[in-house]
Amino acid sequence: MLRNSDFEISTHNMELWKYDQYLSEFVPAASDVRLLSLDVFDTLLLRACGKPSDVFLHIAEEAHRQAVLLPSVTPNEFASMRISAESQARDKQWAAHKHSEVTLHEIYEQFPSHVGDREQLQFLELEAEKRYCYLNPNIVSLMRCCRNQGTKVALVSDMYLSAVQMANLLEAAGLDMTMVDRILVSSETKGDKVSGRLFDTLLAAFPAVDRSAVIHIGDSYRADIMGAESRGIRSVHYNVIPETFESAYHWESIRHGEVLPELRSLRKLAGASLVSGDYDEKQRHFHALGAGMFGPFLQALCDWVIDICVQENRTAIHPLMREGYLLGPMLQRAVRFRGLDIQVVPIYVSRQAVYLPSLSGFGEAELESLLQKGVTVKEAFDLLQIEDCFQTFASMHNLSPEACEREAANADPIRDLLAAYLKLDPVSAAINAAIVSERTRFIAYLHQTCGEAPELLTLDIGFHGTIQTGIDAICRLANKAMRPIHLLAVGTSGTARLLAKGHDVRCFIGSSGEHADLAAAISRSPAFLEELSMGSFGSTLRYSETGNHIIEPVTASLDIDPEQYRYKDACQEGIYAYQLYYNYFCRNRQAVSADHRAWMLPFHRLIDLPTPGEAQLLGDLTHQDNHATEQTSICEPVDENFYAHGATAFLNACNYGPSTLNVFWPQGMAARRFPYYLYLYHLRLKDSFGGLAMFVNMMLQLKRNQITHVHVYGQGGMLDQVIALLYNHGLTADCVIDTARSSGDRPWGSFRYVSLMEASRTGNHVYIVASLWDTALKQSDIERAYEGLPDRPVIFTPSPEEPFFQC
Repeated sequence: MLRNSDFEISTHNMELWKYDQYLSEFVPAASDVRLLSLDVFDTLLLRACGKPSDVFLHIAEEAHRQAVLLPSVTPNEFASMRISAESQARDKQWAAHKHSEVTLHEIYEQFPSHVGDREQLQFLELEAEKRYCYLNPNIVSLMRCCRNQGTKVALVSDMYLSAVQMANLLEAAGLDMTMVDRILVSSETKGDKVSGRLFDTLLAAFPAVDRSAVIHIGDSYRADIMGAESRGIRSVHYNVIPETFESAYHWESIRHGEVLPELRSLRKLAGASLVSGDYDEKQRHFHALGAGMFGPFLQALCDWVIDICVQENRTAIHPLMREGYLLGPMLQRAVRFRGLDIQVVPIYVSRQAVYLPSLSGFGEAELESLLQKGVTVKEAFDLLQIEDCFQTFASMHNLSPEACEREAANADPIRDLLAAYLKLDPVSAAINAAIVSERTRFIAYLHQTCGEAPELLTLDIGFHGTIQTGIDAICRLANKAMRPIHLLAVGTSGTARLLAKGHDVRCFIGSSGEHADLAAAISRSPAFLEELSMGSFGSTLRYSETGNHIIEPVTASLDIDPEQYRYKDACQEGIYAYQLYYNYFCRNRQAVSADHRAWMLPFHRLIDLPTPGEAQLLGDLTHQDNHATEQTSICEPVDENFYAHGATAFLNACNYGPSTLNVFWPQGMAARRFPYYLYLYHLRLKDSFGGLAMFVNMMLQLKRNQITHVHVYGQGGMLDQVIALLYNHGLTADCVIDTARSSGDRPWGSFRYVSLMEASRTGNHVYIVASLWDTALKQSDIERAYEGLPDRPVIFTPSPEEPFFQC
């Protein structure tokens, strides 16, 4: 759908919402809805920052510029103060009125007066929200469609802003406020969505609308779905922004911290948008992967290429096939978005296709170089384009088909037989004739494709410049001055040597060792990037001339399950969706300024720390080798003995040569067999080897035992951290036992504060100890609470022993 389309991403496109995978649930109910109720933040309004509290950092920076905040208070300190002030204000409301709804004014009243001008700080917070918030075009599209049909629209938010402040924020983001009939906020009604009281206010505000004709859409399952359902209101869970333990964005934060925070929400939105209604679950996952993990890197790559094209006064860009199948349309769309007159013309080429025409002749040095490539006997004849000689050679030495498919290694007698045969005068003459013929056809193909006097600017994914140096050699040998500039997405440390030899090779990342950690991981495991960038044709083998003197590339055939083509298409559609939504974002805000490293991090995380689900999806893809002779799964099964000593030993073994262990993607293989090993490894590094990994192991044990509801016993910040971990893993804390809290205190989640005695009589007898200091004592406390009771508690405590989670 999107390959050659500039589908309009706009708040005025009334069809856009129908391609949102979550809003599509609304379609069957749309005809009988008379009132559309919408959550605001993370549904209608999205923030261009990693997390909501990032806004507080900006407030502090601006407050310092305006001298309304104590100079000694750092942005991070201010953010902590702001979070604490809100909690204090809610605690006061709970103690006085048994609700926790507060206003922005009440929050800032908690700040000490000497810290800064509280009124001005409130104003700066409202201005900061205006800077960071942008409209979700899918939701506005739905609003516009509903209004067009006479359906009323209400905005319903659990928020400390007033309705007027909310309206100002929405208007600043560009929303046509005539589409909104009412704005209801919990800070004014003193009742939230979780309790259902805000939905009571909604129904009372529209007495002529029966609750059966109301539908509510929001991102919080607890507030928007359970709250609406408690009042008999239909709901749609708009699960675009929330993250869980299994979310790729959560794993990204473990590996790299905050990555492209301005685009975090947009990447998620694009992953859920322009989704075909025919997609199955796997296709939806591939679409989201394309949008969120491939899209940012490839869009930034296209912008970089176009910038160079403009700087160098070039009029055409030539992405190399097969990756040009994806990059071609992306470049064309990026050129159109920027209003430039640049042609995008893909070139069919490969290492195999340029090998022969780039040779000046075939002698001892070329023979030795060929044999060092690790080719099989059959591949050697194919590369030299003397396939007719292959059967003669095989018959001469009575070689079996299996022997001909074996690599001509140094110690193998077949290597000497092959070398001797290729040196024979008739064979050598045939090779040299093929060199001249193929070079002539290649140059003719370039002229036919790029024009009579092209100045080449090529683009390739990477990595070592083999194709690029081959093209340069062909142009030199043919006396064609094409002034080639070669752009690589990812280079290696060897790029400097190419520059020293006069090749104009430039890298988006990885040039001469720059950002080598990222480049090394990607160049080590490029298989799924290459496969998901390609179409349904194989690598270019050579060129042939048709009867009317047209040069056509000859490509290898592919024998791939049609299902995999559907996955590739879904991934590419996701990449195009990201490009379209990124253009929307840049039109309505300023373009994101980030260095090349930042743009690469989402894709690097995918390689270096894949989720178990990603490893399964991507590892099952089929990959064609460099010589277009073999197709294997990216995560091809290996001897079980390599796994026997655990994940670390397996990853170490992946550094052996292919003859010992040939693994395309070590991290993917590790994630398939040891799903959480890499996660826990990077978590320990991030946590400075603190105790967080032990509690994550506890959550994994709970899920393996199919336990979903627990009581939590602990105190202080660690207790809160463990409760947050439970929510992150989709688990529920029924009761919390904290000796510093009483049953009258305000809970910040769905739990309630109780004593151990009360917890022991709830019917749920599963406990987790949220402490690393007095674990044994707390375990004894729980057991004493059950003395004289018929039930026994099941107690989980943090353990230093790592469970051997294995698939």
